[in-house]
Amino acid sequence: MKNRCRCMLMLAACLLTSSVWAGIEGWGLGVGVFDEDVGVQGRKDFTMGEAEVSQISLQGSVFFHDKTTFRFDANYHHILNPESSFKLYPLAGAEFSINKKSNRWGANLGGGLNIKLTEHNDLFIELKYVFGDWDGFGLMAGIHF
Repeated sequence: MKNRCRCMLMLAACLLTSSVWAGIEGWGLGVGVFDEDVGVQGRKDFTMGEAEVSQISLQGSVFFHDKTTFRFDANYHHILNPESSFKLYPLAGAEFSINKKSNRWGANLGGGLNIKLTEHNDLFIELKYVFGDWDGFGLMAGIHF
């Protein structure tokens, strides 16, 4: 299990530091809930292609309740209306969760909305369902900068 965790962390580090294959969209911070557990999130979105309709979003979250749970997500977003100030997107991805006693893999499906504030800032709202041993609904809102 330690090797799997190390591989995931190395993959995330490579993706976060690589700008060769994707344009830099920016960083984001958010707050939200996952099955009544309140948490915070940091994220990095990479926009791919000239049309700017495809994104890869890497997210790290910490949720607090009876025990602290860390969640790492890699999601694909397909922007339905890239020219709009209100960008809607479905999302699909994978998740790895860690708490003191165990680790879990999951898959997620959902959707989101980016609301343009300025040239470099926008609000985001995401709702997704995670399938797996720690399944449930997650709602996250925050800002890209």
